[in-house]
Amino acid sequence: MVMLCRYIFYRYKKDKPKVVIVTDRVDLDDQIHKTFNDTDLRASKAISGNNLVSLINNDGADIVTTIVNKFKTAVDNIEPVLSKDVFILVDESHRTQYGSFHTKMKKVFPNACYLGFTGTPLMKDEKNTMIKFGDLIHTYTISKAVADGTILPLYYEGFMVDQEVNQRNIDNTLDIITRKLNDSQKQDVMKKWSRFSKIASSDQRIYLIAFRINEHYKENLGDTPFNAMFATNSKVDSIRYLKYFERFEDLNVKLLISAPDMREGFDDIDEESSDEVVRFWKKMMADYGDKETYERRIKDEFIHGDIDILIVVDKLLTGFDAPSAQILYIDKPLKEHNLLQAIARVNRLQDGKDRGIIIDFRGLLSELDSAMNMYSGAGLENFDPKDLEDTLRDSKMAMSELRQSHSVLLDMFINIDEKSNEDYFNACSNFLYDDKLRNKFYENMRNLRRNIKFIEALDSVYIENEKEILSIKKDLKFFEELEKSVKSRYQDIVDISSLNDDMQNLIDRNVSSSSTSRITHSINILNDKEFKSELARLGNKASQADAIRSRLSQSINSNYNFNPMYYEKFSEMIEKTLNEYKDKRITEAEYLKKMYEYAEDFHNEKDVVGYPINIKNNFSAQAYYGELLKLYDDEDIVNSKKN
Repeated sequence: MVMLCRYIFYRYKKDKPKVVIVTDRVDLDDQIHKTFNDTDLRASKAISGNNLVSLINNDGADIVTTIVNKFKTAVDNIEPVLSKDVFILVDESHRTQYGSFHTKMKKVFPNACYLGFTGTPLMKDEKNTMIKFGDLIHTYTISKAVADGTILPLYYEGFMVDQEVNQRNIDNTLDIITRKLNDSQKQDVMKKWSRFSKIASSDQRIYLIAFRINEHYKENLGDTPFNAMFATNSKVDSIRYLKYFERFEDLNVKLLISAPDMREGFDDIDEESSDEVVRFWKKMMADYGDKETYERRIKDEFIHGDIDILIVVDKLLTGFDAPSAQILYIDKPLKEHNLLQAIARVNRLQDGKDRGIIIDFRGLLSELDSAMNMYSGAGLENFDPKDLEDTLRDSKMAMSELRQSHSVLLDMFINIDEKSNEDYFNACSNFLYDDKLRNKFYENMRNLRRNIKFIEALDSVYIENEKEILSIKKDLKFFEELEKSVKSRYQDIVDISSLNDDMQNLIDRNVSSSSTSRITHSINILNDKEFKSELARLGNKASQADAIRSRLSQSINSNYNFNPMYYEKFSEMIEKTLNEYKDKRITEAEYLKKMYEYAEDFHNEKDVVGYPINIKNNFSAQAYYGELLKLYDDEDIVNSKKN
């Protein structure tokens, strides 16, 4: 919308256009107003129907944002604005704007240009009403957005929990939760579960779901920067869920609801005014002061990752962006646009986040088949399948992705045929000598790890394929040992202390001083205890030699600018020895012996250039001398040495 408004004011500048942006929710109006005021386009927000009339009549603003129902006052208090230079941008135009409010807008601005926006696909019957806005200008489908990387794919897993909890539900839940735990972790789970028998039967379903979410979150998001939302059916249910999460004492869980006298979702008046809800609301007002502060602070804490799980009823299920949210747990009947809006809360981009996950405890979708583009249940069959393509991916697809990433990794080493595990390990290590191959290997490892972690978050898929997953994890363990070894061998591990030295060197080189002095000294890598233990772990001599060579190369690169000629000579010597080993002109033992010698020479700053005697101990003069060597040919240098 911002970009469109910018174009309108640029293209029709001489006509002095006015833009009115209309939505049907206060929070969306606030969000749009804030977005515009974060740019060089300033918008005025109509705070009442009369204020909307005033802004229009007095020409007090080029851009006005408003709630659609304010047109009810405007239509009774203003003469029609006949200008054709008014652009009405209607957000979420699939909703209330199709009713009487749209008619009222047309009465106020009969000649305006109306443009409708919607962030969700249109149902089949809604497409017939688009004539209110005119022809379709542009569509950007969900599948296109996923392919472009502007949103993340969403994976759906249904886990229906009946309203009446039975022993089968209990056994299934405990089996799923404890399946991947060690004995200590299982004991902790069973300790929490021992309280179940004391829970009133009406609350047992809530306890069961809260317990499962608690354990699921700890296992899958506990060590990540991401968090989750939990959509519940009513305020009473949400408060009871919160109570159980607080009893578990594992996670920071908060609840955001509207005031008790406001209807939400499928609640009835008696429930919404219950003592339990009123008591909670009064406590929130005592803690936060007012409802605006309560909502703002909870939202801010969640967005910044200070809240693990945010429980909601209807609030924040539309128009709320929190990129850190990766999982949406649902225990609430949702359908059609409401479902599509809700699940979109977890498809936002964030570093390290490659997908969103929907865990459904209501059984909203009876069939989800991406290959056939069939979405049954929750009213999604009322949409054209092509419009919903790639909206949700069946969790079973994750197993195919895991198999694919596993095969890609194995295929890297398909031509290596060694009889023993030790020979195979060393052959794989030697094979990864090339930087590009290693980078590909590390990338494949990241993909496999990510897919395994994801599959473990999908309980039904894990249970169905447990034997195969455990076999893949066994292969992963081997390759993780290989990864650790080659990172040490080729010094691909980022050494933070080295980075700190580099930063200090940068400062020292660029901050002037009245005198010139040597600011760094070579480090004896062979006296580095951590490095020596790394060498011992590597085992074979070639791997040890490669590790020393890689560490030397890092040191040479760090110091290169101080004396390019000197460090170039060292690099040439090391490269020559490496090529001799690769051509099998020297043995592994000779290769390792040479690398040890170079490391000692490097530490002792051995003269490998052939400096004149009078600058032997003058490091700065040696650096200048090296640069002079590049300017004159060898005969000139020989003559200068004689003189």
